[in-house]
Amino acid sequence: MNLVREGETWTVTVTPSSGGLDGPAITAKVRFLDPKAGIAQ
Repeated sequence: MNLVREGETWTVTVTPSSGGLDGPAITAKVRFLDPKAGIAQ
């Protein structure tokens, strides 16, 4: 099953955590140019 389509943009938020403490959250947008070839921007 292919969950990603060409031209889709996903917003991803990552929060690093270590020893019970959370670091600053980072948000990035990823646009899939060619999902079958694994190419994203």
